[in-house]
Amino acid sequence: MTKKTIPVQSVNVSTTASTSALTDLAQTQRTVIEFPKKDSPLSETYTVHTSCIFDSLLKKFLPNVSLTISRKTGLITKVHHRPSLDPSSCPHPAASEDLDLTSLPLVIPGLVDLHTHIFLHPYASAASQVQETQESPVERILRATVNLRAALKAGFTTYRELGTEGCFTADIDVRNAVNRGIIPGPRLFVVGEAIAASGEYAVRSENDASASLGAPYGGLGAGFSLATTNLGRLSDQADGVDGVRTAVRRRLGTGADLVKVYADYRSRALRWPASNVVSRPNDPQREIQFPPTNQFVRNPSISPWTQEELSALVSQARAMGSTVAAHAVSARAASMAITAGVTTIEHAWEEEDAESVWNPFSTPLPTDHVLKQMAHRHTIWHPTLYILEGDLPPALFDIACSRVRRAYNLGVHIGVGSDTGGVRHGGQAREIELLVTKCHLPLEYALRAATLGGWEGIWGREVLLSNDKEPDSSVTVLGPIIGQADLHTEGGNHWSGEEILRFGALREGWAADLVALGGDVREDLAAIGDVVIVIKDGTVVVANGGIVE
Repeated sequence: MTKKTIPVQSVNVSTTASTSALTDLAQTQRTVIEFPKKDSPLSETYTVHTSCIFDSLLKKFLPNVSLTISRKTGLITKVHHRPSLDPSSCPHPAASEDLDLTSLPLVIPGLVDLHTHIFLHPYASAASQVQETQESPVERILRATVNLRAALKAGFTTYRELGTEGCFTADIDVRNAVNRGIIPGPRLFVVGEAIAASGEYAVRSENDASASLGAPYGGLGAGFSLATTNLGRLSDQADGVDGVRTAVRRRLGTGADLVKVYADYRSRALRWPASNVVSRPNDPQREIQFPPTNQFVRNPSISPWTQEELSALVSQARAMGSTVAAHAVSARAASMAITAGVTTIEHAWEEEDAESVWNPFSTPLPTDHVLKQMAHRHTIWHPTLYILEGDLPPALFDIACSRVRRAYNLGVHIGVGSDTGGVRHGGQAREIELLVTKCHLPLEYALRAATLGGWEGIWGREVLLSNDKEPDSSVTVLGPIIGQADLHTEGGNHWSGEEILRFGALREGWAADLVALGGDVREDLAAIGDVVIVIKDGTVVVANGGIVE
C-alpha cells in the first residue's frame, strides 16, 4: 500500500471481550477488513464515523462524531456531530471508502510521547553504557525501526526524540526516512545530540581514550591519556556564552527540530568510580574502599552552567525558531533552566536537600518554589514516571507521585514524556495510567496531556485564549477553536497558527491522527493499551493492532 491511501473500507469490531484476549480476537472474528482493489480510484476525502471521541480542547467525551479527512493534506476538513449512532445520519455525503468505527467505544487523538530515545532498548536487558559502547551503529538503527513500529501499534503518532545516546545525528536521517514513507513510525521531532558543558554528559570509564580529545569529540580535554578505549561521545559539548550559541547553531544547522540541554548531570561519577561487576566479577579489589553511602553525595547531579550561559542558549534557540528541553534533576538546575525560558523540564526529582527527597518522614515534599516557578512561567514538566516506577521502591515512588499531584494543584502544566528507551517502546501508555491511578489527576487532564499537550510541548506552551470561554459542546458542527489571531506563544516559537502543523486535537485544520480503542477508558483505564486502528496524517497505519504494510 502506498502512502496517503486509506486501505480500509469497513471495519466491524466486537468489543465484548477483555483486553487480555486482544491477540486471539484480532486473529479470529474480532475485525473484518476489506481492502479496495489496487485499481480502484480513491476520492480526495473520506469520512470516519465514531461512536464517541475525546475532544482534547474541551477535555470532554463527545458522542456520535464523524470526521471528514483529506487524503491530499492529511488534515481533518470537517467535524460533524450526528444526531444518532447511525453513520447514515451524518450530513456529509456517504462514500464507499468511509470508515465505520461506530462499533468501537472510543476514538482519541493520536498519542504523543515528549521524551523518547529511539536508539535505546530497556536497561533491564542491557545497561545504557553497554548499548552505547558494545552495540554497533547498524544494530542500534535497526532496533530504532523496531521501536518505531511498536510505538505506532501502541497509538503513538508523534515522538519527541531527546538524544541519540551515541548515534550522533542518526535520528535526523530516521526522521527523514519516516517522512518519506520508507519506514513506518510516529512523526518525529528530533534534537540530534543534546548540548552539554565540557565534562558533563559522557560515557564514564576509567579507560576512556577519548577523554584526551577534548569537547568536540566528547572527551574532557584532559590532555595525553594512557587509556586505550575510545568510547565516542554522547553530547555536543560547549562552554561560555559564545560557545553555547555556536552549539545551538550547529545543532539546528544539522537539521534538528529543537534543542536539548543538560542543565545538570552526574559529572563527578569518576570521583568514586562504580565497580565494574560485568568485566571484573571475581576481582576482590573492584570496589572503591569507604565511598560515601549516600548516592547523592557519591554521584550528585551538578549544574556546571552559569545563568548567562543557559539564557544565551535559550535566546539563540528562540531566535532560530526552536524550543528547548532541559534535563534537570536538581532544584538549582531546574530553577536556572526555567529562568532561562526553556519550554520543558525533564525529570526534576531532586530537592535542594537531596537526601530528604526520598525520606518518607521528611517534610515538606520537594520544594514548592521550583513548581511555582514552573507554573508562573508556563513551563511544562515531564516527571517521566514510566521509567521512575522501575527505579524506586514502591514507598518512594508514591512520594514522587504525590509531588506530581502537588504540582497539578499549583497549576504546573504536566506533560507526557516517559523516557521511553530505557523502558519499553510501545508500553509508555503506562505514563498516562500512572498520572491517573497514582498521581490522582483527572482522566481528561491526562488524556489532554498525552495529545494536545504534546503539541504544546513541541511548539512551546500555547496559550489557547479561547479556552477562557469554552464552546458549547452541544453544537452540531465543531469548528476550529484556534485561529491565527488566537495563537499566542510563551517560551517557544513566534510563528502564527497557520505556519505550524497542528496535531493532538480532532478539529478542522488539524492533523488526522486518530486512535480507535477496543475499550472505553472511562470504564477501564487499561483500555488505553487496547489499540485497534491507528490513523496518522489521514492514512491507516495500524489495523487489527498490526502495522499496515
